Amino acid sequence: MDPTRDQHCTRDPHCTVFHMVWKCPKLTRYWMDIFSFISKVLVLPIQPDPSLALLGHTGGVMDSVESRTLLQLLMFYASKLIVLRWNRLATPKAPHRRDDSSCRTTNFREARPILLNYRAMEEWKELVKKALPCYKAVYMSRGCTDKFIAIWMVWVLNYNTNSPNVF
Repeated sequence: MDPTRDQHCTRDPHCTVFHMVWKCPKLTRYWMDIFSFISKVLVLPIQPDPSLALLGHTGGVMDSVESRTLLQLLMFYASKLIVLRWNRLATPKAPHRRDDSSCRTTNFREARPILLNYRAMEEWKELVKKALPCYKAVYMSRGCTDKFIAIWMVWVLNYNTNSPNVF
């Protein structure tokens, strides 16, 4: 990290880690969508906060240990996706049909950020979905099936998470 370089990146390899996972303007919409989605799943208003997103510090937002654990895990996978995608030379392609009546734009360049953000949300959900069997195996091997269910039930039962057939 070179302090003499401009820290306002265009995917600058010398930017700070904090910039890379939180402050980069290209991530603002992603984090807003992550916090909004988690708020809907947990039925609790959660404000975007870097200490929660990156360090798992809930700051008393959650009452139960299970909800706090779920929130911290979901934030971990949200930041993991940023790190996984950061150094890709080509951005992921998302399908776009010009005849799609639900599309709000006819200009592909204008639609691209919307589509890429949707794709990022789906990739994040997929990361969480792939991790669920591992968490289930760990909790089962410890004889803590009830804890697994208490932590993950809210996520699995939400139809927007695409995580059926885990229990």
